[in-house]
Amino acid sequence: MLLVASVRAEPTAVEQCLLRELNAAPGGTTVAELRQRCEPRATVPAAPASNTAARVLSAVIEPAPQVLERLQSKAEDERSLFERRVASEVRAAQEPFALLPHRPNYLLPVSHQERKATSLDFGSADRAVESQFQISFKLPVLPPLLGGRVLPFFAYTGRAWWQVYDAPRSRPFREYNHEPELLLAAPGAGAEWLGWRHRLTVFGLNHQSNGRSVPQSRSWNRVTMEFYLDRGQHTWAALKVWQRLPEDRKSDPNASSGDDNPDISRYLGHFELRLGHAQVRGHSVTAMLRRSLRSEGRGAVQVDWSHPTGYSPSLRWKAHVFSGYGDSMIDYNVRVQRFGFGVMLNDWF
Repeated sequence: MLLVASVRAEPTAVEQCLLRELNAAPGGTTVAELRQRCEPRATVPAAPASNTAARVLSAVIEPAPQVLERLQSKAEDERSLFERRVASEVRAAQEPFALLPHRPNYLLPVSHQERKATSLDFGSADRAVESQFQISFKLPVLPPLLGGRVLPFFAYTGRAWWQVYDAPRSRPFREYNHEPELLLAAPGAGAEWLGWRHRLTVFGLNHQSNGRSVPQSRSWNRVTMEFYLDRGQHTWAALKVWQRLPEDRKSDPNASSGDDNPDISRYLGHFELRLGHAQVRGHSVTAMLRRSLRSEGRGAVQVDWSHPTGYSPSLRWKAHVFSGYGDSMIDYNVRVQRFGFGVMLNDWF
């Protein structure tokens, strides 16, 4: 009986992964390649915790190889949106400079805006219909830290507003915003509250600017913290809070040094909340609320929709509606209403 029991023992997580990979692998795949996908890589044991924070982190957050092994033990259709994302990022973090999508990458050939001219009357000749696109990626820049529990990334997001239909003015780019970030991502402790499970926490150092000279220069630096949660397999939420890093006041409005926009927090706020529901092969809807905590503060709302085009699994239709402040850096203090339609290469999840 003991012999029979040992033969019928449940397969391990690695064996289950090997069976799945074997069924899905194309012809010519070697056993070594299958094992490389499924077997956790050897890691250097974590050094003993030298302070309270490190001990707490070690107690509540799994090392990256353990996270990857646990997620690979689940069938693909049993993983939540965040489990798919965390698995891909943990896998990439073990290969420095592997490129990953960060935020949605999209092209909106048609984007209609309604706005008032800014206080300096920039954009008075701009057309209401323009094109928009966003390029966003990140890459691991160091091996996982603290025994594999913290993943360091560099991220970059670039957004463009292009007056492509304004031939008489040679189709200029009205605005381009740069947003490089240094990020430390830690898988969540798995705590659950009212059905929401904490999946990921990301600490960041963020710079955002439009790369122009005064008086059109707009920029700020922030320390950020973002919490990701999900509920079930298709519903997710992200709460991002930040604190602006102070800059010196300008001695002269045309000076190159000093704060270009001292009131930017009033319009671009102190937090951003996103709620989303996504079907991997179907509709995806995301709502965003951004708000300042000041009594006289402003904010913005945005709703995005996407759906597979049917042409390629990676290509999706995209539409969005935006209303509020902070549509672009040059117009951070101008209320804008915008509708856009186009395609995207990746959604949030």
